[in-house]
Amino acid sequence: MRSVRTLLGFLTISLLVIEGALLLLARAVQDADRAFVILVAVIAFIVLAATVVAIVRPALLGVSHRTPVLAPVAAPDPKPVAYEYDVFISSPMTALTQESYEAHRKDILKFIRTIELRCKFKCYYSGRNRPTLDHFEAVDVGLRNDMEALKKSRYFLLVFPETLVSSVLVEAGMAIVLNKPALYFKRPGVKLPFTLEGAANSTNPELPRTSKYEYKDTADLVRLIQNNGRGIFE
Repeated sequence: MRSVRTLLGFLTISLLVIEGALLLLARAVQDADRAFVILVAVIAFIVLAATVVAIVRPALLGVSHRTPVLAPVAAPDPKPVAYEYDVFISSPMTALTQESYEAHRKDILKFIRTIELRCKFKCYYSGRNRPTLDHFEAVDVGLRNDMEALKKSRYFLLVFPETLVSSVLVEAGMAIVLNKPALYFKRPGVKLPFTLEGAANSTNPELPRTSKYEYKDTADLVRLIQNNGRGIFE
């Protein structure tokens, strides 16, 4: 015998049961009122049974419960980025001669000390512990280390003392891609690539905030930081 799988099937069987009950009552009961009461009781029992089955085993009657559609839950606000460094200092190194590099490095270290004391910033400078050009790592290793440090820095700062073909220009481009607010310091007459000139002081909201300043010597760099503090970065 096939099982009852739909509400229509259940009602069909119920109707047959009622008809059978009517036939039995018609033969066995003489009192019409009594037969009517019994018939009503049978119908009530069937309705009650159908209700119970619909609640307990809805699938048996072909009734399915739809899963309510929940409103999308708003994603929590992203946590603020924890930077390892405040400022990534980019300045020519291997593009300079040995003598020029050593002198320039001393100026940059003096500039960095001013930033750290005046602004209470932590700076990354690849030449900090490399007194000569002989102390630099392999090119691919240096690039990887500098990229990781730049990603972990809040600001990018370029010191460009003269027009050179230098990897600092690549680092400046990476800073734009990484959306790092930037400062460009260059001497008068020194030309930046067209793209960096366009980024400097641009009002385009799709570009990171970038400011450009000219300086004559290290004393100018120090003065700019001493006079403006963190405000020059903001």
